[in-house]
Amino acid sequence: MDHRLRILVIDDDEDDFVVTRDILRDVWEDDVDVHWVSTYQDGLAAVREGKHDACLLDYHLGAKTGVDLMMEMGDGTARMPIILMTGSDEASVDLAAMKAGAADYLVKGQSSAGLVERSVRYAIARVQAEKQRRLASVVEFAHDAIIEVGADGAIRSWNAGAFRVFGLTSDQAVGQSITCMGFNDEALLGGLLDQVQWGVKVEKAEALVTREGGDEIWVSTQVSPAAAGDGEGFSVIARDITDSKQAELRRNNFVSIASH
Repeated sequence: MDHRLRILVIDDDEDDFVVTRDILRDVWEDDVDVHWVSTYQDGLAAVREGKHDACLLDYHLGAKTGVDLMMEMGDGTARMPIILMTGSDEASVDLAAMKAGAADYLVKGQSSAGLVERSVRYAIARVQAEKQRRLASVVEFAHDAIIEVGADGAIRSWNAGAFRVFGLTSDQAVGQSITCMGFNDEALLGGLLDQVQWGVKVEKAEALVTREGGDEIWVSTQVSPAAAGDGEGFSVIARDITDSKQAELRRNNFVSIASH
């Protein structure tokens, strides 16, 4: 797998691009892939594709500016950190760049390799941290149970949805075996685990579960390997389908009785 850093440079001056490219290669040597586009529209399209780890964006792009590009992207700039580059150290440009969503601001000719390296590295780290924070928030407040399980079958994480479905608090569940989730059919649970260990994703497996306290519920479960075949564990997403399952059973009983 290619782990090289992917940097997009949007600059309408080829000489300036060459300087920027050489600085990036001085810092990361063969571990960086630098992609250059020279026009506003091509730059906008490349940012929207979201295929790069960071973008170095020139302020002057013909009739428009790098700030215009970020404003046109709107929330789309959050896909990757954008560092604005300009030929002059103007406070008004700095302020406009930050307001538009730039991760940092560099002045051409005054940016050493070390400064560029720190700017790119910290910008990427901030965006990744924000993505992780948002993801954690989504997981925690999801209605469904979202559970991470280690290769040893021990529960690693347990969101609020898991408490609502299974009746166990995070303190009660984390560190315990997945069997604490109360699956009534141990053979079904064993079959799910066997499949996921082979890297197979299991979707919509229905199971009867005995909750903490003794209540029985039906759950629809999706089990996905963390990374197929590498033994790192798996994730479980479970939803309480008791109401719909009971309605289905009542319909089936009615049809069975009617047919006789």
